[in-house]
Amino acid sequence: MLAKKAGVTHFHVGKGEERLKPLTNLLDQFNVIKPEWLYPTHITRSQELMLEAIELAKRGSFVDIDTVDEELPEWFKFYLDNGGLPEKLTVSTDASITSPHNLLTQIRACVLEHKFPLEQILPCVTLNTAKVLQLEEKGKLVEGKDADVLVLRKENLEIKDVVSGGRRLMKSGKLAFKEKFLEESNRHIKLDGEK
Repeated sequence: MLAKKAGVTHFHVGKGEERLKPLTNLLDQFNVIKPEWLYPTHITRSQELMLEAIELAKRGSFVDIDTVDEELPEWFKFYLDNGGLPEKLTVSTDASITSPHNLLTQIRACVLEHKFPLEQILPCVTLNTAKVLQLEEKGKLVEGKDADVLVLRKENLEIKDVVSGGRRLMKSGKLAFKEKFLEESNRHIKLDGEK
């Protein structure tokens, strides 16, 4: 609270038999611990784990699906079909293992292949993430807030334009800037989609 940070603990959930029992025990045994302080990720290791995550979300915690296994559409459907609260779900990349591109690819699969409405899945990577991390200036487009924007092509959800930090970073599918540190660097940078 002193640092004005969210104060959440992100739990990397493993394959153990106890699943989310340690977290539910914390909530059951210590009434000073608030559910919104607990934020488990990798909740797709089993259906049993996902069902426990759904119950934890109903108690007030946010829960997170990562896109490492590239099964977001199936798990998103399972979450919703089993009473999961959409406003308590986030989706992340686990970018230390896989490319952040997995996130957009999996969102695309949800919308284009599995026919989830974009407005249903999008908050899981925008508004909900901003809420759990208490980033009040992020997550939605309203006056006075940060205006980080991706403009996507409707037919395929390919990135057309990117505006971030008040700068246009991509225009009509092409980079519209060059990082300052690259001006005197001998680094070679290749981006997907670069022509």
